[in-house]
Amino acid sequence: MFRPIPYSSNSLNVPKGFAVLLEKLATEVLRNQPLDIVSFSAKYFVQLLENRNETSEDITLCDKEFEHRTFNDGHFGTNQALERNSKNEERSVIKIQSVYRGHMSRKQTERLKRKQNVAAQTIQNRYRSHKQNQQSKEKTQTTERKTETAAIKIQANFRGYAVRKKAVQKKKEMSATKIQATYRGHIIRQSLRKQDDAALKIEKSAIKIQSTYRGYKVRKGLKEGKASTEVQ
Repeated sequence: MFRPIPYSSNSLNVPKGFAVLLEKLATEVLRNQPLDIVSFSAKYFVQLLENRNETSEDITLCDKEFEHRTFNDGHFGTNQALERNSKNEERSVIKIQSVYRGHMSRKQTERLKRKQNVAAQTIQNRYRSHKQNQQSKEKTQTTERKTETAAIKIQANFRGYAVRKKAVQKKKEMSATKIQATYRGHIIRQSLRKQDDAALKIEKSAIKIQSTYRGYKVRKGLKEGKASTEVQ
């Protein structure tokens, strides 16, 4: 922790105008609340130098109020004046220290917040990763279930198709067998009819031959009997 640095009128010996610069710097620091006091102070003094070079105006010589407080009160050069300057400078240092402590406190708070944010972000990232993994796993399982269901459905459809195809094939075979049997029956009947017709023709021919032969025999017998009678 910071604590005010005590100054003694016997040991502090600073150039004229330093207290003015220190007090004005402390005022600017309190007004702007910079995060980096060292860089801010450097830029502030550079700006003062540039302003002095451009305008030839020195703020350490223009601060009449500060001059009145320090040099025109009848105590300039005395131990009382030196003590007063030391107190003014000490107050300026205390202001800067207070601002710096506030800056460090804010910086520490910001670091803590950053750590908390990082921790929270890490937790969120891990949770999101876990959730994504879980969702991916569930999606994969759902896809696998759908694939399995589709495969079962395809298999069932294929089995049904195979059964129907087999039934159709069997029906075709039965129809072909029936057609073949019918055709064979027709051929057999047709062959039998032809055989019957041929037998009938043969029978008729035989009867006709027999009849012709018998007639011939009769006519021959009659002819022979007539001839024998005539001879007698």
